[in-house]
Amino acid sequence: MKIIRPLNSIEQALTLSNEIQPLSTVIVLHLAPFPTQSDLNKAVATLQKNHVLLRCFIGKSGNTLHFIESDPAPIVPITFHAVQENLTWVTLTEHKLNTKYPRDQALFQIDCLTDTNNEKGELILTYHHALMDSESARSVLHELLTLLNSDSLDEKQNDNSKIPARISLKPFPFRKTLLPFLKSQIKEEILYQRNGFSNSPPSSPTNKILTLRFDQNFTHRLQQRCSQLRLNLNNVILASMTRALLDHKYQQKKEGLVRVVNFASVRSSLPSDVHLSALGCYISMLRIGIHIRTTEETSSIAKKIRKALREARRKDQIRLMAWMSKYLVPVMLRYTSMRLGQTALSFMGNLPLQQTYGNIQLKDVNAFISNNQSGPEFSAFGKVLHGRLGLDFNYLTDETSDEEAQRIVSSTESYLRDLV
Repeated sequence: MKIIRPLNSIEQALTLSNEIQPLSTVIVLHLAPFPTQSDLNKAVATLQKNHVLLRCFIGKSGNTLHFIESDPAPIVPITFHAVQENLTWVTLTEHKLNTKYPRDQALFQIDCLTDTNNEKGELILTYHHALMDSESARSVLHELLTLLNSDSLDEKQNDNSKIPARISLKPFPFRKTLLPFLKSQIKEEILYQRNGFSNSPPSSPTNKILTLRFDQNFTHRLQQRCSQLRLNLNNVILASMTRALLDHKYQQKKEGLVRVVNFASVRSSLPSDVHLSALGCYISMLRIGIHIRTTEETSSIAKKIRKALREARRKDQIRLMAWMSKYLVPVMLRYTSMRLGQTALSFMGNLPLQQTYGNIQLKDVNAFISNNQSGPEFSAFGKVLHGRLGLDFNYLTDETSDEEAQRIVSSTESYLRDLV
């Protein structure tokens, strides 16, 4: 065994969270035809050879969590399932989201759900969130699909040998940025307690999922409309979700402070010799408080979100939240009355995967991240694949029924369509 590097502050927070409540990332690839088990075994073996963190588990050395390389590499479980009435890719994905991911084993696993002739199926990749973020997932998914087609990889593409011994996300100058940030957070918390949109956390963290897809024509027109409004898809999707949630969860409250959660990359903070597709998690959470009226238009809410995000970047709050996450997450999970906010969106923009890899067609991709009681009431992962906007939603069954969740998704869709 060999210590590769300590976990950074974000990865530590994710690992500590998973040990209290399940926190897994699940990506579903819809493929036709479905690859053979032999092809999958070969592809996974090559991926492990190319990426040292895929040969690791998370262990402790002293009091510090590290990525520790195992020799031989840990076995990646690849399990084949036949489609049954009570077993679909949705139910299997929900099971994975509601299960703690073991950090002392291979940090990713694969489940395959196929029809009788392997003409089509779903490849379900589940991984410990400390292993990958949306940036590195782009590269790994492309590599996996390329290898399943028995193609060789570009050497520059899989050059992940340069891994620094330690990665610090501590902002500089530290005191000049931290103290004003803490003061602003305390002030916002006081205002939020007085006049915020807030429901008590549920008792159970059980996740369920929903999906929403738009065609190419609408996606293109929505992108054009965003440009006209000087907004981006991230802004308008988060605004639409928030407006929809308030419609169905807070009918009696007319205005107040709402909290939304967005995510931003801190990869620009990495040493310059680290490859852009290097594995690990470098995504910082940003909790934004904005004052809104429930009668406001989607574009108005989106502009407030855009302004708040720009202000957070100007004050270096992205790195501040990244550095503080290992301290904040245990506190939030211990004090179960605390809650991140109403809505959260992880939006990766364009997912540059091909429509075909040899004879394999990539029909669609879904992505989900486990939520818990301290998390937002409604969360989503968004991306544009093959010119189509896709949104994948999580909700907690203890506070939101299936019917209510569907109404929130339908309202989100309506508010997006109303923009065009």
